[in-house]
Amino acid sequence: MTSFWNPKLAHQSMKERFGLGASLWLIKSRDKLAGYGWTLRGGTVEPHYFPLGQDDVHLFDFHVFPHYRGQGMNPFLVIHILRSLAAEGRVVRL
Repeated sequence: MTSFWNPKLAHQSMKERFGLGASLWLIKSRDKLAGYGWTLRGGTVEPHYFPLGQDDVHLFDFHVFPHYRGQGMNPFLVIHILRSLAAEGRVVRL
């Protein structure tokens, strides 16, 4: 994942996000990393106009690698995340 971008910036970004309590979600295809997305409960990494409540979950910075685009990876990952949050007892509103 970090080799796709500038590794130094990727590691710095990951450290910052994990430090804020963010979760990194990975999606694989045939045991190879196909994409990823981030979630953060109760806030955002950067300030936004719309405030989030302490139990709100922000989904952000999703990426599907070029070889896997057009195969429904991103919607599959988002649905998986929403189902996982619902299973934890989080209210999912669409």
